Amino acid sequence: MNQEKRRKRALITFGIGEGAYQFMYDFFKDFQNFFLTNIANMNPVMTGTIISAMNIFKVFFSPVTGIIIDSNPFKSKDKFLPWIRYMPFALTAFFMAMAGSAWAKLPTPVTVLFFVSAYIFNTLLFNGYKGAIPTLAKNENEVSVVSTSSNLFKEVCRFLVGVAGPLLIVKLSATGKAEDAQGFFFTLLIFCSITIILYLTVAFEYKNATAGELKETVKAIKRQGKKGGANVSAMFRQIVSNKPLLIVFLTCSFAIVRYFVAAPMAPYFFKYVIGDVTLMAWYKAATQIVAIVATFLAPFILKYVIKDIKKLYIIILIAITGAHLGLAVTGSSLWGFNILMTIAQFFYSLKGVYDIVLFAAAIDYAVWKNIKKGGTETVAQGTAMSFYFMAITISQVIGVSILNWGLVQAGYQGAETVANPALASNLMYVVTYLPAAACVIALIIFLFFKLDQNKLSEMRKEIAEYNELQKNYKIKEVVS
Repeated sequence: MNQEKRRKRALITFGIGEGAYQFMYDFFKDFQNFFLTNIANMNPVMTGTIISAMNIFKVFFSPVTGIIIDSNPFKSKDKFLPWIRYMPFALTAFFMAMAGSAWAKLPTPVTVLFFVSAYIFNTLLFNGYKGAIPTLAKNENEVSVVSTSSNLFKEVCRFLVGVAGPLLIVKLSATGKAEDAQGFFFTLLIFCSITIILYLTVAFEYKNATAGELKETVKAIKRQGKKGGANVSAMFRQIVSNKPLLIVFLTCSFAIVRYFVAAPMAPYFFKYVIGDVTLMAWYKAATQIVAIVATFLAPFILKYVIKDIKKLYIIILIAITGAHLGLAVTGSSLWGFNILMTIAQFFYSLKGVYDIVLFAAAIDYAVWKNIKKGGTETVAQGTAMSFYFMAITISQVIGVSILNWGLVQAGYQGAETVANPALASNLMYVVTYLPAAACVIALIIFLFFKLDQNKLSEMRKEIAEYNELQKNYKIKEVVS
């Protein structure tokens, strides 16, 4: 199989990594509260404090992981490959030590230590994987293909974890009838094993696709006596001077808030506004279907319908905002809520694909700037992509905070809350205006993004020409 075919296959296979991440981390995230309270026997206040503290810490730790990855501590031919290949083993060790210590009833601080380690260091796996995207995908369409396959695998594997997780915990428990530490341990072991196998597959295909292109670069690095990593101060300077990256980062930080407000609001809507939680099943099915459809259509929309990523992203933010504001017209109508939130989910899923496209464009901008300066620096690709994870974490902190504030203002008082017209009206206010406000802020920020399609095409053409010249120069140098 020639190099081009290997690379095309790797573009599709690379998305498996997102699904692999769901098997390991999504299961952990879904059951983190349950694990700490019901298995590790911690009180809810301490549990909430630990999780909130870890989320805030990860906001600042994410760019640090990017710097670590870009410094290439393994002195690898490709600085991302070791993290994709070996980090799943390290995280599995943390996860299993966490689950095993609770099963063995070791002191709670021991379990918490492993919990915190697994919670924090998953960012090295996430950013090591995401950071490799611009290396593999050579243009906007290819980035869109990788992002689409990633989101499709993510949705499918998230579904599998959501269905299989609770069943396995019960079936693998000591009695086979109720959740316990044994069931959690063996369920986590199964999911972690699947994760390792999937990531090894991704690493194999990725290495095959990039090995030939990296071969001469590595020879040049060795001849020049370089380590292949980037200087920390140079990486920091690149990030703060990369205006497109900072704009995309701030845009995503507010746009993703919509998810952490709208998704958790659904149970409250069906319980206190509609009065029948079972109807939520139809809503979840509809939104999940459109999410998969939107993810599948995303690369075709960008390639054939609206070819300018900036214009397309603006339309998406306006559509999501309009769908939420539409609830002010439909009120507490079940059909109005289902239709408008399904529309919002369609565009939000498109946004999830194009987020990666925009981050890749910002990295291309850094490469282009570096070329204009003579190509003297290593582009801080891992650090730049780490800002995507950072944006998600910031969105979660903001979203959860304003959601809880909104519920309190609406009159929600916990399990003892009684449905009434005033509460229903106030809950509609929360699900209507708070997500819309976050999207409007994101839209205003994104209007300052200056890389339209013409600029991106011109920039990428210059990058391709520069890379071809460098490749030819290195071949001649080796021959001589």
